[in-house]
Amino acid sequence: MVLGSCGSPQTTLDSFLGQETDKTLPLDELVEGRVVVTQDVSPLFDARATFSTGDWDSPGFTVIAACGDGKYLEDSENLEILVVNSSALTDENIQEAQDGTYQEWLANVDCYKDE
Repeated sequence: MVLGSCGSPQTTLDSFLGQETDKTLPLDELVEGRVVVTQDVSPLFDARATFSTGDWDSPGFTVIAACGDGKYLEDSENLEILVVNSSALTDENIQEAQDGTYQEWLANVDCYKDE
């Protein structure tokens, strides 16, 4: 999280990477005024896809990739988030998520790019 020009906190979506969903933002704050597409890619880690949006505020799922159409969450109207059943991830997978390794799995249709 960084402070915006008016001193208000601004959240980078990178701060979600490698975090369990319930440790990021409450679902109602995440979806407020936005379209959020969440995909459970657990089968790519040999686990069943069982995530539903209602699971966001519960432990058990980890964000491995995320992007929005704005530089910060607060500037974004559209988000894409990939999650995986946390029990399917190794420490190495979590580190790879934090390093941005899985960002290439996003559809990237509306992902903000620093230029």
